[in-house]
Amino acid sequence: MQFDSLAMYPSRESRLMALELKCRGDFRNVDDLSDFEFNDLYLDAMSGSLEFMDDTANKTFISQSLTDQQTSPSFLQPQIYNPQSSSWAPFSNEARTLRRGDVLKIASWNLFFSVPAAAARAAAAIAYLRTMFGQEPHNLVVLFQELRQESLEAILEDKWTQQNFVLSDTEPPYFDYADNESFDEKPDRIPSRYFTLMISRNLPISNCFRVPFVSKMERDALVVDFPVSKDHGPEASKRPLRLCTTHLESLYTEKELRFRQLVQVSALLKGDSPQEQRIYGGLVGGDMNSVDPSEHNTHRAPEVGLKDVWEDEPAPTPPALKPFQKDITYGKARGNTWGYQSDRARTRKRLDKFLYRVH
Repeated sequence: MQFDSLAMYPSRESRLMALELKCRGDFRNVDDLSDFEFNDLYLDAMSGSLEFMDDTANKTFISQSLTDQQTSPSFLQPQIYNPQSSSWAPFSNEARTLRRGDVLKIASWNLFFSVPAAAARAAAAIAYLRTMFGQEPHNLVVLFQELRQESLEAILEDKWTQQNFVLSDTEPPYFDYADNESFDEKPDRIPSRYFTLMISRNLPISNCFRVPFVSKMERDALVVDFPVSKDHGPEASKRPLRLCTTHLESLYTEKELRFRQLVQVSALLKGDSPQEQRIYGGLVGGDMNSVDPSEHNTHRAPEVGLKDVWEDEPAPTPPALKPFQKDITYGKARGNTWGYQSDRARTRKRLDKFLYRVH
């Protein structure tokens, strides 16, 4: 086929792959490649993108040694919707506590920032969550990753969100770009701090903060602490239960950075800082980017020491399929979370996980 335009490839990754394919003198459609060819092309395209970014944008975030990056937390003031002023205002609900044995419901959703129609997809996600958890959800925390300005605005303007939730962030992520802006023209514009937490209004919050990672892409962890007590009353001793969300470093080539970031997450969930109060336990949900098969066991490494919720129960047996049959369970038996959004999807993987530690 003649390769005249990249408009048919809406996402940043697919456009970079199409460009790489064209540079090779191969004018096939990306979807026509075999799985082996697709994986090889993806690796070359993404690695080339990072090398180009290193040449054009290293003054922004690579000139400073990664090991010298600051990792001190940045504290946030969660926001609650005020119907009188039709605006979001600071929230405080430390007076009450959770009791040991209370049940929290936690959902995690990666909204994929580089695909068009960000607002419509965010609104659809909110509508689905409403059907799952009801019109008046309690003890619910939603972890969103890969937000853009449009998707965050759709969440903030949603009536169900306004009536039931406190949000960790109401400001758009840095380096956002619009649906009609080409990523290929501005490859250094990678959104950072692009996650938010939606927390049921009934839940008490003792801390909310971000901790930057050692990262080439300005990745960090977004953390919230809920006070938990064994007894009722103002004198009851409290210890925090910690939840966080993150999106570890992207690209096949950044496996070492992902591991270092997971070690940082583990330290957060353990409450390793000497200044911190000992925590009951912690859980992280988000995109762990386990793109290499060797990364599926990194949570078990001694430096990490986390458990995987998916592994707490035996996995169901994958359905036996003939080559022409479609897996209508969408990889549920394998825990897959990515790669099913296209009719010609490839490299289906389990990238999104819940990892936890109990003290």
